[in-house]
Amino acid sequence: MKNNYNIGYLNQVSGRLFLDLVEDLSKKYYPSILYTGNKPGEVPKDLKDKLFINDLNNYNRKSNFSRISSGLIYIIRMFFYLIKRNHRLLFVVSNPPLVSILILLINKLIGQSYIVLIYDIYPDILINAKKISNNSLVVKIWRFINKELLERAEVVITIGEAMKNQLDKYFEDKKSNSVEILVVPNAADSKLAKPIPKEKNSFSKKYNQKDKITVMYSGNFGNSHSFNMIINVASKLKTDNSINFFFVGEGAQKDKINRRINNESLNNVISLPWQHDSKYYDTIACADIALITMAKGTESLMVPSKIYYSMAVGSALLGIGNSKSELGRLINKYSCGLLVEPDEVDAFEDAIAKFKSDKLFLNECKNNSYQAYKNNFTRSHMVGQYYNIIANKLNG
Repeated sequence: MKNNYNIGYLNQVSGRLFLDLVEDLSKKYYPSILYTGNKPGEVPKDLKDKLFINDLNNYNRKSNFSRISSGLIYIIRMFFYLIKRNHRLLFVVSNPPLVSILILLINKLIGQSYIVLIYDIYPDILINAKKISNNSLVVKIWRFINKELLERAEVVITIGEAMKNQLDKYFEDKKSNSVEILVVPNAADSKLAKPIPKEKNSFSKKYNQKDKITVMYSGNFGNSHSFNMIINVASKLKTDNSINFFFVGEGAQKDKINRRINNESLNNVISLPWQHDSKYYDTIACADIALITMAKGTESLMVPSKIYYSMAVGSALLGIGNSKSELGRLINKYSCGLLVEPDEVDAFEDAIAKFKSDKLFLNECKNNSYQAYKNNFTRSHMVGQYYNIIANKLNG
C-alpha cells in the first residue's frame, strides 16, 4: 500500500454519511486513505485508485469495557500507521476521545498538520449524563488536552451554531489568532432519503397509514430521554382512529415502553425494532410528524443526524428540546414544525392537537421542511463546504 497520501481520514466508527463525504472528497484529493475501526462498506469502482480503506475491524460496542479497549487498540495501531506515512493533511473525527492524545503526539513528533471535525463534545456529554464529575482531575486533564488539540489545528469544524459557541468557551482565557471554528451542518443523501407518497410507501401500506396522521420516533431509546409524555398523549388519543404513534428502534427504555403499551392496551401505538437499511427509508418517509428529542443539557453538545433525514423525507418536526439548540433554531428559522421544552406535557399535547386539527398547518410544515433540506442540507451542500475548507488549507 502507498505511503504517501493527500488526506488521511481518521474515524473509528465511520457511518454511511461520513463515508459518503470521504468518497466525494477523494474524487478531488487523491490518493487518500480512511483509517477506521469498523466495516463502512466497499469503495466504488471509480475510486479504487483514489481511496483506500484501512479497516482495523476492531470496534466493539457490547459494553463500556469493550468500547474503551477497542478504542485504545485503535489509537495504538494508528500511531504506528501515522508515524511512518506522509499525509498532506489529516482529517480527524474527535471520537474516540483518546484520539486527541494521538494527534497531538503525531503533531509534535513529525509536525503533521490536521483539521478536526467534532460531532459530539466530550467530556461535557458525560458530565451532563452524570457519568463523571465536572470538578474531577480527569475532566481537567481532558479539557486541557482538548484545548491543545483545537489550538494546534488548521481549522476546527463542528455541526451546529450552539456547538460552536460551546467550543468557543475553551478559549475564553486565551485564544490563538490561528484558531478558526467553522460550522458545517450534517446532511442526508437524497438518493436514499426522499418523500414517498403514502399510497406508494411499503411501510404505509403494511400498517394502513394512508388516511392517518403518522407520528414517529425513530432512534435510540436511551435513559437520557423522556418518553412518558409521548405515551401519555397517545393514551389520551387511543380511541382516535385518525392518528398512530410509532416507536422504532432499541435502547434501555424500550422494554419499559413496550410493557406500558401492552398494559394499557394502546392499539394506536406500534413498537418496532431497528429497521434494516432496505426498510429504513420507507419507514421514516411514512412519518407526517417526526419526533426529535434532546435530553436536557445536551442542546449545545450534539446535533441529532435524524433531523436532516426527517427533513429530507418531508416530515414536519416536533422537537422536544431547548429553543437554543440547533433543533430549535432550525424549526424556528424554516417554520417546519413545533418545539416544546422537555417534560412540558401540556405543550406537547397542544402541539399534537395543532397538527391534528389544522391539516393546512401540518402540510405547510412538511413542505417547508423538505424545501429547507433541498436548499441547505443535501449531500452536495455539505461536501461543497468541505471542499472549500480543505482547498483553502492545502492551497493557502
